[in-house]
Amino acid sequence: MTKLKIKAGLRLLALITLIFLIIYVTDDKAYSQKSAIVVVINSNGSFGTGFVTSDGIYTANHVALSDTVIIRYNNKDTTLAYVLKRDTVKDIVLLKPFNPSDTKVLHFGSGELKELDEVYTICHPAGLFYMQYKGYIHRRNKNYYLVSFDITGGASGSPLLFDGKVYGM
Repeated sequence: MTKLKIKAGLRLLALITLIFLIIYVTDDKAYSQKSAIVVVINSNGSFGTGFVTSDGIYTANHVALSDTVIIRYNNKDTTLAYVLKRDTVKDIVLLKPFNPSDTKVLHFGSGELKELDEVYTICHPAGLFYMQYKGYIHRRNKNYYLVSFDITGGASGSPLLFDGKVYGM
């Protein structure tokens, strides 16, 4: 009987923590970009995050395992998408949905981010709900930014956002 009470208490604590995290990390203007964030689902059931641009949907190469994947939009619409371009070195895939959804589109930023610029990412951990993470630019190298973020399953392919614009993935 005591073990059941402990388990119930731990479950309640986990639920309260999750609700707090969702409220805490979503209390920001960057979270308004979430309608442009999609879940990318492979035929084997694995998933990751992607984001909608005027070119199509970008995600990480290791997220889109085959040439055709399922896309689930913010409004819960789903469609198939095919790989338009794949860059295995940079770990980037551009997907073209068969039936695009009328959704928000993210735009790429221009210019350089500086050390300590506050950046965000929005992802779908476990493919179930949106989660926004805040981080900071620590260093800029030739081809990438070093940022501080909590990493979670399902975050691969998430956009790196600064002032509502995409600066990386």
